[in-house]
Amino acid sequence: MTQQPAVSGELEKFLREHIGLWQKRLVAPADEIENDYGVTSDGADGFMVAFCERFNVNPGDYLFQRYFEMEGFRGPLFSSPTGC
Repeated sequence: MTQQPAVSGELEKFLREHIGLWQKRLVAPADEIENDYGVTSDGADGFMVAFCERFNVNPGDYLFQRYFEMEGFRGPLFSSPTGC
């Protein structure tokens, strides 16, 4: 079994600050913001805005609904928050 690379210290610090992860909670590269950390809807939108700003990421064609479900809605027919 191959070992996955570790998450950078800077990214782990950002996750802990913005999501409120416990210090003992391990952070892995395969973790998913919504499924593993429970960040959804407006919280996920704010998280992604902060992530893009903090790490100088150009959102390009980032579509919120591709990665997160809207609160109270399911499926691709509904519009999403602004994203980054």
